[in-house]
This record gives sequence, structure tokens and C-alpha cells, in this order.
Amino acid sequence: VGTQNEPIVFTSPKDDSYGGDTNNNGSATPPNAEDWTSIIIEATGSNSAFENCLFRYGGFAISNSVDAVLNIDGSNPLIKNCVFFKNGRGVDVENSSIQIKFCSFIENRIGCQINNLTGLEVKIDSSLFCHNSQVGVRIASGTVAISQSSFWKNTNFDIENQSSSNIDATSNWWQYDNYSAILTNPSSNFPNIFDQIDNPAKGIVNVSNPNKPLTDFNYDITGYQAFFNNSTPLVDNFVWTFGDNTQSPQVNPAHKYAEPGYYNVCLEPTNCDGNLRGSICKTV
Repeated sequence: VGTQNEPIVFTSPKDDSYGGDTNNNGSATPPNAEDWTSIIIEATGSNSAFENCLFRYGGFAISNSVDAVLNIDGSNPLIKNCVFFKNGRGVDVENSSIQIKFCSFIENRIGCQINNLTGLEVKIDSSLFCHNSQVGVRIASGTVAISQSSFWKNTNFDIENQSSSNIDATSNWWQYDNYSAILTNPSSNFPNIFDQIDNPAKGIVNVSNPNKPLTDFNYDITGYQAFFNNSTPLVDNFVWTFGDNTQSPQVNPAHKYAEPGYYNVCLEPTNCDGNLRGSICKTV
């Protein structure tokens, strides 16, 4: 378990962004997806927790069933506030009931794949799937509920339902160009969704009641200093403006004011293309 400002990092030895130039060759060998294999959590690891972690450049296939940077098989670990970046697959879930919350899946081949037994449910909440080269979420089998999450330019599909089960994907955000269309007619055949409309043997993906991405924060005040807690799913960057002509890119900043008073504090997160995802302002 790390913190948002000091996450635990699992990455390639070629990744000089973390730990420095550990292989002593400068930029001669840049990191790539699938540079290393995976972390496997089985039944004995049910009390494991991955919180505030970065998983980068992993997911090299060591067998037909293990080709994600984080493989969950018959276990129920906590996965929260983690970023999966440029892996083969981000998370593979087999025979497990887990919740994935406040996580970001960016530029992987597949963000998350689920292959579960009947009666086991995977819940994905308040997470981001962005620029994955094949699929954001692929469901091979099992019960899956996805809510309050954002999908942005995944190449083939945002959600690919290869199972016969219906998937609850209500209350998510599907890019600006799809938001109005889904709001008007949620049963249409949207190209970013693969389900029963594309193959009658598959289950339906219910995408009704679309949301805009959630941006929020709370704060505590001690004297002239404010401590901000960002509850927005981690994406690429955040810009805080504190109402006194100062800014910060930190996830959870602390800011000391020079004078007492009321200040308009705004939080502006960005999506994977650097565009604003919807700001929120509060008076502190």
C-alpha cells in the first residue's frame, strides 16, 4: 500500500522514470509493454491489498492463462487507486469476487479481462479506460457491474461482452461524442460496445443513464493552511487553482494562504488527450 503522492511502482528495469538508470545505459533501451511478466494472486493471497500502486510495462505472457501484469485467480484482494500503464493486459480476473475502484487503465493492450464462474461478481467503480489498443474491458464469462467510470478512445471496444450474461454498465461516461446519443437512445448499436446487437449469442451491455466524469474534492482547514483531498479518479494531470493567483499539479496538495478570507478553489483534471474533463470549484 502506497500513497497518492508516493505510490508503489512495479515497472520494467528499462524504465528510468522510476528508480533512475538502473541498467546504466542512458536512453539506449527504452521500456516497452510486456518487458516483464506479472504478479499472481491466488487463494492464499485473499488478504492482499494493492492501493496507490503503478503497474508499468508488464504483462508478458508466461502461459495461455497468465498474460496480465496483475492476475487474480480464486482470490479477493483490494485494488484501489492504481494505474495500469502500457502493459499487455492490466488485470485478469478468474474465479474471484473483487472490486476495482478509482483505477486507471491507460495504453494497455486490454485494460481488464474477466473470466469468472457463475455467482462471482466483479465490480468496477470510478475508474478510467483510455487509449487501450484493443479493449477497455473484456468479459469472457461471469457477472460484471461497471459504474461511474470513464471510457476514452479504446481502439476496438470500450466493453466487449463475449459472455452470454447481461452486463450492467449504467451510469458511465462514454466520450463527448457518444454521451448525447446514448442519453437519447441507449439501446442503439454503438460501435464502441460489443454485445447481443453484434452477436445474438452474447448478452446485452446496458449503457443507459450515462454520466459525465466525476470530479470532486474535500478539504480541512488549520489556521491559514488548507489540506485538499482529491476524490477524482487518477488520470494524467490535475491543476488546482487556489484563488490567490497560485496553482499546483499535485494530487492532494496542501496550501498556505497569506491572508485570512474566503477563496474560490478549483480542481481541473485532464483526460488522456490533455483535454479538461470537467472542473469543480468550492469556496474555502
